[in-house]
Amino acid sequence: MVTIKQIATESGYSSATVSRLLNNDPTLSITDDTKDRILAVAAQLGYTKRNLEPPRHDIGLFYWLTPEEDLQDTYFEAMRECLEEHANKARMRLHIYEHGTDIQAIQEKLDGFLAMGNFTAEELDALSALSPYGVFLDSNPDPTRFHAVLPNLSQITRSAIDAFVKAGITRIGFIGPTYFNPNTHQEEPDIRERIFEQYMQQLGLWEPEFVFSHGNVSVTNGKVLAQQALDKFGPDHLPAGLFIGSDPLAVGVLQVFNNAGVVVPRDTALISVNNLELAKYLSPPLSTFNISLDDETRMAVSMLVDALAGKRTAPKFVCHMGAELVLRQSFTG
Repeated sequence: MVTIKQIATESGYSSATVSRLLNNDPTLSITDDTKDRILAVAAQLGYTKRNLEPPRHDIGLFYWLTPEEDLQDTYFEAMRECLEEHANKARMRLHIYEHGTDIQAIQEKLDGFLAMGNFTAEELDALSALSPYGVFLDSNPDPTRFHAVLPNLSQITRSAIDAFVKAGITRIGFIGPTYFNPNTHQEEPDIRERIFEQYMQQLGLWEPEFVFSHGNVSVTNGKVLAQQALDKFGPDHLPAGLFIGSDPLAVGVLQVFNNAGVVVPRDTALISVNNLELAKYLSPPLSTFNISLDDETRMAVSMLVDALAGKRTAPKFVCHMGAELVLRQSFTG
């Protein structure tokens, strides 16, 4: 059994101070560093008490979106807010670094990190050297070096196609973004597009001319891609169903279609991804897969807490979060 005296000896503070802290004495006045040191030693020695607070950790939050991406995609802004909330509940002291920071020049001593966005190979090396305890959100750049929590976009894409087919819709198209490779500076097919092609081929429904992909996730890009589809097929011969890569794109698509007299879902049905708050207020309201940012960010923080508590550097874990289709008027099933 771990005693107060053992914790005091190991931490370098008096038994009285340790006892008052562990018994939540409201009159005790000590610095955060002293408190964290005592709590960390207590945890390391195996001291257990139901109301013992975990030690505070210094965690880097690497928010690797360009200002343009941040403005255009409210999904990541909402994710960051949820992540900060759960990190605070887990007693993490966040140090926020945004796109463009020289990771190798960071002076703060970080216990671990959370990361969002696209990183170059050199930046991933720098993060790996910074701390062995790191969790990526919404991407999985290197499962041999980092933990990751991300939506199961493969499952979401297949489920969208299955929903269309079940409703008797087999002429299915895709409108989505491309992935910008930070190492080659080239656009590549996004995972949603790649899975869409594979699964449609498997079903014998693949029509390459039904795919419109380019650029980032934004309302403006959704307008551009929707106009390309209209220019190619006209308002009367669009695919009977369109899987849209994200809600901001779907906003742009609906604006262009509404202006052109395309009636959704009569002329073409739409299914999107994210279930942002605005989805229910569009015209028509958007059927979209609900990705729970609260669950995703809570899981990422929990994964990091567990890794830090156990000083576990291997194996790395990857969590794929499922999503449920929320049916609204753009596709009723």
